[in-house]
This record gives sequence, structure tokens and C-alpha cells, in this order.
Amino acid sequence: STFGEGEDGNLYLADYANGDIYMLKTGPNCVGISSFVIKGKVETASGNSIPGVMITLSGPNKCTDIKTTNTLGKYRFQKLSNGTYIVTPSRAGCSFTPPSQMVTISGIREVAKFTGSCP
Repeated sequence: STFGEGEDGNLYLADYANGDIYMLKTGPNCVGISSFVIKGKVETASGNSIPGVMITLSGPNKCTDIKTTNTLGKYRFQKLSNGTYIVTPSRAGCSFTPPSQMVTISGIREVAKFTGSCP
């Protein structure tokens, strides 16, 4: 694995063993002192979990945060404030439905689930 800066100014991590390239977070973090949560699961159409999916959260004031789904295909962003967030899954060679979801936190926790297809 190696780090590098792309021509776009973002930082990237290349995982040569798996052939994956990840963009590393460069903006402010979305995690704060509030108690709201966005959580979800990524699975195949037949209900099998998809682990190792990078989930990117983009939110108010251009904040970003990244989580990776666990062995059960689950992820969780905690300590979020009220506001509108975009949740986007990605994994090399996979496609997801929907490709991203807009989630608005307004005093309660929210769920964003995705269906994926991976070779």
C-alpha cells in the first residue's frame, strides 16, 4: 500500500494487494457532539452481506466522513447533528442501487440501505 496526492489535490491510498484505490477524507469531519445516527447495511439482491464497502458521508458545511462495512455489511455514523447528508457506497468492481441517498436528520436516527452487485 502507498499514499499519494492526486492532481485534484486529494489524498489517495492504493492497496496493491486488492487492486483498490481509496480517496482519503480531506474536509472537516461530520462527527460532533450531537447524538444522532445514520446507519445501514449493504447486501446483495438475495440478502447476502457485502463487507468491505467504503461508505462516504457528505454533510453540512462540506463535512465528510468515511466508514467501511463490517463482515455483516453494516456501517454506522454516530454523533451527527441535524441536517442533510449524502451517503454513497463504493467498492472496486461493484455497482450499487441506489448509487447514493440523501438523508435528512431532524431529531431522530436515520437508515440508508443499499443493494450491491459484486463479481
